[in-house]
Amino acid sequence: MKHVRYGDLSFDVPEKWLDASVITLVGAGEDAQAPNVVISREGLAGRTLKQVSLETAAEVKSAAKTAKVASEGPCTIGGRECYRVEHDLITVDRAKLKQVQYFFTSGDDVVVLSFTAMKDTWARRSKNLAAIVQSLSIDA
Repeated sequence: MKHVRYGDLSFDVPEKWLDASVITLVGAGEDAQAPNVVISREGLAGRTLKQVSLETAAEVKSAAKTAKVASEGPCTIGGRECYRVEHDLITVDRAKLKQVQYFFTSGDDVVVLSFTAMKDTWARRSKNLAAIVQSLSIDA
């Protein structure tokens, strides 16, 4: 059995079970779409972080046909190598969004931290993202 922890909850699960948890945090504000952070994880399965980011970019494009990768490349987060992808997209209700995703490993998993906000409030909202990234610690 392996021990898993989510905030103040912890319990044991069979060793080979995959942690497919998703953490979603939504910011307050007057924006048409609230800024949000979504953290998910999945098995790395021999893929590189860039390969996972390409698969995820295809999923983003499938969900929002207007999605475009604005920039991408390697970086560091929490003292670990990661891969960063920035998307620009327009939702079906014509809201212009920006999303930044960080891909990094934790054990045998890849963790994806995604931050999304309205494009016209990005300069202000991205300060929240910077604070989140700066405070991230990885205990794997």
